[in-house]
Amino acid sequence: MNKTIAIELQKFAEVIAERFSHKDRKENYNNEDFKVEEIIPMSDHTAVINFKKTTGKIGVAFCYYIAKGKYPGWKLSLIHISEPTRPY
Repeated sequence: MNKTIAIELQKFAEVIAERFSHKDRKENYNNEDFKVEEIIPMSDHTAVINFKKTTGKIGVAFCYYIAKGKYPGWKLSLIHISEPTRPY
């Protein structure tokens, strides 16, 4: 992964953490904050991001990079957040 794409990935990971940390986010019942714990490049254009949540749980995101086209840059493909977070 080249340096420019790696820097973009770091910024993208922080944006994801910020978005999921919003106190008014639907299903954020525990008012959790997300912090980037680790970024693991899987190839030149894919990566896994591990998040640590203030409740001790984890989140994992899979991202991919689009180099050309109308909307180039990092995209979020999938995020898994450890449960339970819903009140019963």
